[in-house]
Amino acid sequence: MQLIERAVQHIEGLTINSKLCTQRHCPACAAAKQHCDPFPPLSSCALCALELAHTDMSGPACVPGTGVIYRLTITDDFTCWRWLKLLINKCKETILEAFKEYKAMAEAQHPACKLVTI
Repeated sequence: MQLIERAVQHIEGLTINSKLCTQRHCPACAAAKQHCDPFPPLSSCALCALELAHTDMSGPACVPGTGVIYRLTITDDFTCWRWLKLLINKCKETILEAFKEYKAMAEAQHPACKLVTI
């Protein structure tokens, strides 16, 4: 809370009081602009393919004529291999079908490995 109070003290009306902030990158201002704390550093990494996968969903993006507006990306932590699936919506059934497609394809490419953690 103290960081937010310090950041708010820099502003007087709509003008910025530069006398209170002498640093070029003020830690109080930076912390006040964050929506949440940064992710903690990972203490471990995957030791084999498919042990850990990271997912990301982005969109909507207007793509004329295709109907595809969302992108699902799955990245294998060990190999850094990325898989992209274009989706027309982000309902749970669509995402689950895309994930099942990825899992089947990835485990077929790495027969000795099974997907462990998402």
